[in-house]
Amino acid sequence: MSGFFVPAGPALASLSTKGDAIMDLLLTPDEIEILTGRKRTKEQCASLDAMGVRWKINARGALIVGRRHVEQVLCGENTNQAPETKRPNFEALHA
Repeated sequence: MSGFFVPAGPALASLSTKGDAIMDLLLTPDEIEILTGRKRTKEQCASLDAMGVRWKINARGALIVGRRHVEQVLCGENTNQAPETKRPNFEALHA
């Protein structure tokens, strides 16, 4: 999603009142604050990392978080795209 950004301030409020598809796609700054329990971006990123939630910083320096991914993580759905690989049991060789 290159060139993708979420405006801050009044522009952000106007997008959310219009029901814009972007606002449906991403959490709002208020929702990120509620989710993480943190106000500062650096602390929010650390909290999101601890929860296993992916995030990005856009070109304007704003934290963006996908709503669908958060729902998947919080509902316990498998968000790992790579299939689980099986490894040999080397301990069995020493038995």
